[in-house]
Amino acid sequence: MEKFFESIKGVLPYIGVSLVSIILTVVVMILVLGGSSKTVVGTDDLGVLGLTKIKPSSYVVKINDYYLSTDEFNKQYKSLVEASSGGDKSKIDLYMNDLSTKKQFLENTINELAIAVQAYNEGYLSSQEWATLYHITLRKAVVDGFLAKKIDLSSIEVTDKEIEDIYQKQKELFKQNNIPPDKAEEYIRTQLKNQKLNQKISEFLQKVRDKMVIDKIEDNVK
Repeated sequence: MEKFFESIKGVLPYIGVSLVSIILTVVVMILVLGGSSKTVVGTDDLGVLGLTKIKPSSYVVKINDYYLSTDEFNKQYKSLVEASSGGDKSKIDLYMNDLSTKKQFLENTINELAIAVQAYNEGYLSSQEWATLYHITLRKAVVDGFLAKKIDLSSIEVTDKEIEDIYQKQKELFKQNNIPPDKAEEYIRTQLKNQKLNQKISEFLQKVRDKMVIDKIEDNVK
């Protein structure tokens, strides 16, 4: 189960905020989508995310006026499970029935959908661009690209003092593992940047969620 959960993190950044995944995707999305600020037209663009304004008989979350039905949620979860399980039926059955992981997937889905809805509201992509990708793929692309636009990576600074403080505390550990000072400092700098990026993403996500009316019905996740 831990192996599967790690695979989910790699695909969906907000379960554990896989920063390496975000940074790599952001670089691509800046090139592909970063310059787009076209006005969104049409009323059903968010349908490609699996959202609908028509209230379904059962839903797992409502974000503003948009519903994610229980059936659609289960379909997206199953799609991810199958992709992460290499076609192993026993693993698929195991993961499909793991309620804890499924609920964490729901929380991750809500986070990503909230950012996607915010991107939609700001006219981040045109209708034609929304239609080129589908469901989880689209959600990840929009989320990462929108984050690249909203979070200035160049503003994330790590001081020499911060690095030195951590190095001194872990100096013996680095020595025991035969890690030279320059490599240790490089590692510390990367970790600190990731932590600060993580914090910025968390703060931005909280601001986005605070703007939304989110009705989560976790009891429908079974």
